[in-house]
Amino acid sequence: MTNPELTTEEALRLEESRTLTEAANQLWLETRFAETAPLYEQAATIVAAVLGKKSTEYAYALTNLGNLSYVREQYQQAQEFYERAAEIIEQNCGPTHDDLVDTLNRLGDTLFQNQQYDDAETPYQRALSILEQKGEAGLAQLAEVCMKLAHLYYFVGRYDDAEPFYLRALHTFEQVLGPDHLEVARSAGQLARMYYLKSEFGKDAEPLYLRALTISENELGPDHPETAERMYRLADFYRHSQRADEAEPLYQKAMSALDAHPELGELETMWMRSGYLEFLRETDREETATELEQQRGAWNVFDDMCRNEVRMREQTHGPDSPELATSLENLGHSCMFLNNYEEAEQYYLRALSIREAALGPDDPTIPASLNGLARIHRIRNEYDVAEKMVQRSAAIYRSSLGENSVEYGQTQEHLALIASEQKEFPRAEELFKQAVNIYKDVAGAESREHAEGLFHLAHFYASADLWETADAVLIKLMAIIDKDIDVADLEKADYFELHATVLEKIGRVDEAKSQSDRAREMWAKNA
Repeated sequence: MTNPELTTEEALRLEESRTLTEAANQLWLETRFAETAPLYEQAATIVAAVLGKKSTEYAYALTNLGNLSYVREQYQQAQEFYERAAEIIEQNCGPTHDDLVDTLNRLGDTLFQNQQYDDAETPYQRALSILEQKGEAGLAQLAEVCMKLAHLYYFVGRYDDAEPFYLRALHTFEQVLGPDHLEVARSAGQLARMYYLKSEFGKDAEPLYLRALTISENELGPDHPETAERMYRLADFYRHSQRADEAEPLYQKAMSALDAHPELGELETMWMRSGYLEFLRETDREETATELEQQRGAWNVFDDMCRNEVRMREQTHGPDSPELATSLENLGHSCMFLNNYEEAEQYYLRALSIREAALGPDDPTIPASLNGLARIHRIRNEYDVAEKMVQRSAAIYRSSLGENSVEYGQTQEHLALIASEQKEFPRAEELFKQAVNIYKDVAGAESREHAEGLFHLAHFYASADLWETADAVLIKLMAIIDKDIDVADLEKADYFELHATVLEKIGRVDEAKSQSDRAREMWAKNA
């Protein structure tokens, strides 16, 4: 049903769907992705009803939904939309249609982002095959597909397969766009990087790096961020070729170019700044490197990532989405780590409000925000408020997962901490023991959860000066961690150090030293 005879009403509805799509496309160009969702979805529903789910126009509607899923990082959903669209386009328009090439490329990109690297090769190769049949008309797209395949092969370590596609992309871009186009610079730069990192090719990367930089300087200017990266790449090549005198001016120009763009985030530039600092230290200029570090100030990678994710999720999912709530909670955790409690509280409260509105007050994801807020109130010694929040989390888990769940056990442990901090030791002990028993029953006696529960119980006894009781619990813990369970070395080091403290308190000095040595060994190993 590709060209049906439409009634007046159907024609009006189809026109409505096209108006919705045009409005969504305009919002998309303004990067207001979240606002496009209801428009694209409504348009797809109308097209399906009027023209059918095998119509070409419905395939385009599916592609729009696939694009939205892609920017939202919902790759499995995007894959399904693109696969259905490709099937319809091929059936209605033929196996060499331009729109099929575009959809296959999008499908390959989606599979790559979803780490389905072997699967990504197929749509890329199929797109390439179609373009090869088009002759000169398809050369520009062909070069782009060659770059995608080259990058895929490079990424998975198939360097011999990557090289011919990088070379083909480079030569095709030269042919179609001219020798001084930015796409030529980008393909030359990527090929140079592979030659530089993989000496087994026996190819000189320098001419390619130089060519990429020259084009970038001419087309974008010396202070453009892309030019800065090309300067840095060439400087890095000189540095590792023991040509420090040639590297230095390029490093300095690259840093100046980055300084000219304060809008760039640290995540985008820190790898280059760090490389320059390493170069300064390698050339015996520790003082200069330290001074530059102090000028830049402290930078927390995780915090910057969390803030970027919040901005992106707000843009792609909207200000009221559960996905944004998750990102806000992660940012709250980062602020907690940095002791920014007031800022953390704002993010937890906003996440809680979003989840309650979108999912209801008893959704199992609600405790993630409640527990963050409870920790803040504990820090402020507002124990009544903290306990109410944890009790609400416990009630949600009891209703959704049952009392015999790790999540419910964690709420009991949290309540135990609140009781302990208020010197309510009998109640705290009962709650800690209850949590430990839940972990043992649900996760298993040799699980990480059970080990952590025993550690917290022992820590509670040690804080109450009940050293012999703490030792008895730690003996159980030592028996567990001597087995190969999923506990990080740094966590094990904490266990050993607590046991060393307890053993010293009860006069078993030699055993205490042995445990302390084990802790130090693990800290050194992971330094």
